[in-house]
Amino acid sequence: MIRFTIPGNHKDPRGNPKPYLRTTQRGKWGDAYQDYVDWKVYVLKCAMETGVWRGIQRLKTDVKLLSQYDRKIRLDVIIYLVGLVHGDPENIRKGIIDAIFPPKMATDIEDEYLDDKNVMGNVNFFYVENQAPHTVVEIQRIETGAKLLWD
Repeated sequence: MIRFTIPGNHKDPRGNPKPYLRTTQRGKWGDAYQDYVDWKVYVLKCAMETGVWRGIQRLKTDVKLLSQYDRKIRLDVIIYLVGLVHGDPENIRKGIIDAIFPPKMATDIEDEYLDDKNVMGNVNFFYVENQAPHTVVEIQRIETGAKLLWD
């Protein structure tokens, strides 16, 4: 299992994490979108600083070698929030997935692309008063052992 912690958010180590932001092409020029991009870069930076990024890349490579029916990754988050004003916990998890497993771009030439449709998992959250908000991310490959009907 790969595990790392994201302290606060990219603007404030004592701030709550940022949720996923749905955008259109036009919306990508606004301040809210740039703030979301900065959050995703911060998530990746936290993974790199804790030394787990190579493990994540290795996991993604290993899973791509599996049958397309057996490619499953579990990404669970435990969110420690301060106060009652925060993003939806499921959308916070989605934003973290969006950072680690970015959507396929038209310029990607890889035949076997691994995106967030291969990721499942849970989210749990707690309210804390005596500690800084943070998010614990746990990632692991799921062994499905699925057999196809025609095998």
